[in-house]
Parts: sequence; C-alpha cells; structure tokens
Amino acid sequence: MVQAATCSPPPPKGTASTTVFDAETCLRVGGKQGDWVLDQVQGATVAPQCVTGSVYLRQSGQEKLSLPGLRRIGGHLVVQSNVRLRTIQLPDLERVDGGIYFETNPTLTEVSTPVLRQIDGNLRFGPREYTSLPRADNALNSINFPALQKVLGKVSLIGQKRLQSFELPAISALEGGLSISAAPKLESIKLSAQLQSLGGLQMDQLPVLTSLPALGKVVELDGPLSISQAEKLTSIDSLLPLREISGSFRLENLARVAQVSLPNLHQIDEDLSFSDNDQLQKVELLTLVAVGGASELLNNRSLQAVSMPKLTSVQKNYDLAANYDLRSLDLSTLTTLGGDFGLVDTSAFASLELPLLSRIQNNLVLKGNRSLKNLDFPKLETVAGYISIVENAELDSLKGLWPLKSLTLSYHIQDNPQLSQCEAQGMRQRLVHPPVWPDKISGNKPDEACAAQ
Repeated sequence: MVQAATCSPPPPKGTASTTVFDAETCLRVGGKQGDWVLDQVQGATVAPQCVTGSVYLRQSGQEKLSLPGLRRIGGHLVVQSNVRLRTIQLPDLERVDGGIYFETNPTLTEVSTPVLRQIDGNLRFGPREYTSLPRADNALNSINFPALQKVLGKVSLIGQKRLQSFELPAISALEGGLSISAAPKLESIKLSAQLQSLGGLQMDQLPVLTSLPALGKVVELDGPLSISQAEKLTSIDSLLPLREISGSFRLENLARVAQVSLPNLHQIDEDLSFSDNDQLQKVELLTLVAVGGASELLNNRSLQAVSMPKLTSVQKNYDLAANYDLRSLDLSTLTTLGGDFGLVDTSAFASLELPLLSRIQNNLVLKGNRSLKNLDFPKLETVAGYISIVENAELDSLKGLWPLKSLTLSYHIQDNPQLSQCEAQGMRQRLVHPPVWPDKISGNKPDEACAAQ
C-alpha cells in the first residue's frame, strides 16, 4: 500500500501542528500554487493536499461543497455570499495558516471540520461589525469544531440569528479572544476544561443565554472582559478563578445578576465599569489591588454595597453615580487616585470614609446625596482640580475635610440646607494654597443660624 505524501509532517494524533508552512514542499507533493477559487466546483471534489494561497467560495450557486484530501491551507478560507449553499465538508483539513471566514450564506446549515486542529488567523462567522440592518446570514443552528485546539487570532460570532449552541470541546488556546454578539437564540457555549489561554471575552446581545462558559484553566485573561445585554444571565460564577484582567472589565445591562463576587481578582489593567444592572445589589472584589484605568459604577439602581478593601490604586476616575440604594462603600486602603472622585445621586448613603487617600489628582464631586451626613478624609491634603459639594440634603459639617491644604482650581459649596454658610466659607479660608478660580458658596444654611451656635 502506498502512503500519500504530505505537505508537512503530520502532527501526533490529538495535538495541534506547530510546523511552519512550506510552499515548496506543498508543491512537490502536488499541492496547488496560489489561490484556489471554487465558485464553479459542484459537490465532492478531489482536492490537493495543500494550497499555498487562500481558498475562496463566493457567490456560487451550489448547495454542497466537499473537499476530501485537503489537509492544509496556506492562506485564508473564505466562504461568502453563497445564496444556495447548505453544507461544507472538509473531512481532512488539519490546519489553516490564515483565517476562516463565513459571511452571508443564508442557507448554510452545516460546517464539518472533524480534524481541524489549528487556525493561525481569525475564525469569524458573520460580518466584521454587526449592524441592525436586515441582512441574510448563515443559517447555522450549532457550531462545533470537535478537534480544534488552537486559534491564534480572534474567534467572532456576529449576528448569527439562528445559532443555539457553540462548542470548542478540545480548545486549549484562544489567543485573540472570543467575541459573541447579536445571537438572539444562543443558549449554550461550551469550551474545553483544558483551556489555558484566552485573549479576552466579549459577549453582547445574548438575550436567552443563562450562564457564561467555564474558562477551563484560565486565571489570567489576556484582554478585555465585557458582558452586556444578557437578560437571562443570573450569575458570573464561571469567572471566579480569574486573578488578572489585562484589559477592561465591563458588566452592562445585566437585568438579573444580583452579585459580583470575584475573590481572586487582584488586578485590572484598564477600566472597571458596571452600569445599568438593575438587580445588582452587591459588589465584592476583596483582593483587588489596582485598577489601571477608571472605576465606574453607574445607574445600578439596586446596588447597596461595594467592597474593595484592598484597593490601593486607581489611575483615572473613581465615579459612583445614580446608584440610588447605595449604603456602604469600603475603600479603606485607597491611597492613589489619578482622576476624579465622584459620589452622585444616592438616597441612603450616609457616611463617606476614605481613611488613607492623600491626594485627588483631579476633582472631588459630591452631589445630590440625600442622606449623606458624614465626611471623613483624615489624610487628604491636595485636590488638584476643583471641589464641588452640592445639593446634599443632610450634610451638616465639612470637618472631615479639614486636613485639606491645597486646592488648585475652584471651590463650589452650594445648596446644602443643613451646612452652615459660615462653615463653608471657613473651610475655604483654611486652605494654605487656595484655588485660582472664583468660589461659589451659596444656598447653604443661612449665616445667622451658624453665627448663633
């Protein structure tokens, strides 16, 4: 029996190939040079073992494409705008040295790649970017690459309106990350328990997804983490092992998630943003030490408690706004703040304590906090921007800000009905280095009331 020649040495069974594509070897074993355009190919076709360029199937009228024998593609595999195509079978394909792209194939219901182990570029189902404009798309109910172990680019599923399940049961590395958006029927995402590398996780507009995929052995996410508009998602517990996020961390419009507790997370390299999560009640990041960008908790209407007791550094703003039910905030070790600190529009929050913070690099804004009564900044000496303390109905003293010595821009203390006007003015006079812009001190408790005390 004569053994067929190969483009390059085959990998051991069950492992991804690490060999660099060799065009000369490919041609010696009868491979095809350059690109292969399949627009006129029908049904099963005896394929070369390898192609030095890309393989294209675009705007063809065929219903089925089968390419037995094809083991390696030196460029991309592009399947685009085939209005009748139902099935693609690539039974021997092991590696694609470029990317794989499936876009606008409105009748495509099956993609079979049983031995594909590695993709060196991107894997994308759908357009580059999702738009709300009506368009014909792939008709896949499920996507499963049973042997795929490594993708060096990004895996993207965009606007797959019929997709119900997505599985990568053998995957060990998604170097460019996983992004899934606008898949209204997607219920299940399964990744291998052996997953070790993930270059980011982004999920958006997944209204029936009830749980996030388990992340295998991943503890350091090499990119952003963003989950939004997943109305049935109730828990993010699959993220519990994470220790570090190399990009931003965003949770937005998650209607049923009540708690974010990640006890192992100690570093976020870019922004932290939780917004518009209507049922979110508690945020516990008990080992978080540093945020490399801004920290924003905005419009989480049920949020009651935020605990970040080991957070020492936030490089940009720390903003809490429109978290109406907020009652407690633990930032007991925060020492470095590279932007604003803002607490805006709370109903139940009574005491703001930042015991170790010595400098705010930009502005201090306290506005519209109905129950705020106590301020305690025992080490704060410098605000490098302005101070704005406005419309805090119960605030009756600024003694918690007395350590402040330097204010760069301006001093606004307005419309705090329990705070005496003369104390507001006295606080301004205590400054060793007063602001350069005009003050606004008005609408506070009248002078005669504090003068009589």
